[in-house]
Amino acid sequence: MRERPVPVEDELKQQLDEARWGLGPLRIDPYFKLGNVGYNNNIFGETTSNATSDLTASVSGGLGFITPLGTRAYIRGGAGASYDWYLEQTGLRRLAPTGNLEILALWNRVRFQAGANLSQSNVITTSEVAAALPEEKRELRGTVSVEVFRRLSLVAGYRQTQIRLDAASDPGNYTNLDRDESVLRGGLEYAFRSYLHIGVAAEKAETRFEDYSNNADFDATNYLVTAGYDQKKFFLQLEGGTSEVEPVESSTQAAYSERTPIWGAFLSYFAGARTELRLFTSRRVQPSLSAIADFLVESRTGAGVGFRLGTRTTLSLQGEFGTNTYPVTQSTGRPDQDVAKASTGVSFKVWRSARIGFTLAWEDYSSGDDPRFDRRVFSGSINASF
Repeated sequence: MRERPVPVEDELKQQLDEARWGLGPLRIDPYFKLGNVGYNNNIFGETTSNATSDLTASVSGGLGFITPLGTRAYIRGGAGASYDWYLEQTGLRRLAPTGNLEILALWNRVRFQAGANLSQSNVITTSEVAAALPEEKRELRGTVSVEVFRRLSLVAGYRQTQIRLDAASDPGNYTNLDRDESVLRGGLEYAFRSYLHIGVAAEKAETRFEDYSNNADFDATNYLVTAGYDQKKFFLQLEGGTSEVEPVESSTQAAYSERTPIWGAFLSYFAGARTELRLFTSRRVQPSLSAIADFLVESRTGAGVGFRLGTRTTLSLQGEFGTNTYPVTQSTGRPDQDVAKASTGVSFKVWRSARIGFTLAWEDYSSGDDPRFDRRVFSGSINASF
């Protein structure tokens, strides 16, 4: 998490209020987004000596809708298309459909959300390599919270994700990361106040690769403690525990059982009416490109600040650092990496939900004594939404 989330009730109200068209209870809102209009000096995330630069742009548009389904229940979604453009790397150009659908019920003792997403765009595939490649992502998800006693709720959730990369534009065998992921979660949550809660949870996560010569499928069992505080001036979200990662029986990886701490934390504080301070840290298990280790541990810590310059302009600064490490001992393959990132941007509110922004970003990946995997990426872009 890198920014304060909008409460779902506020998000729904904003969608209903700002929709451009209405047909009875149905609200319809066309959207148009222009993004990544700019320059990237290393689009494949290669070593500095092999870097490939290009001019880029992306555009998306479509229709979104929302309608009430009775008392405090809603259905919302959208359908459209996106196009990614590169001046020189024509193989990365991509026109693709997008869509989403979600059902929500926000009753007093029961809260339920279920949805599906289809997205196809050029995204950063893995933090090991800063390469934005065509990715098709299909996701099914659902969460439910039931208040079983006063202030004590039973919570559960499930997410299934399918990720496929475009092999035709794959410069580094990244399609090894084509995979199916599933996460089943359950736990308890106690609310001291409407803005303060703690909880415990357990997760079972499965990762199954589509076509990987090393058959590196693995499972993870996570035990977590959670806490949250949400007020207008101060917001805090915490999650921490342990993850035990093991290969599945059919895996050709060497047998191992790796227990590692995992966590995530985000803090937002408004120092006055115009300045927001943000701190974040995370440590999580991620699939790996390494031929020896089928997962890595990604750790990040950073800070950001946002300034409101008047009523329509926002300036932001953010920096972070961290590591990608391979807990499973490996004699060859990819070395551990130190990662540093920095970005700055300015955003202008043009009208209602219409915004235009400018962003500069820098990333550095260092592998110590093995310069084969050192890389730097610099990009500048213009983004707009209407």
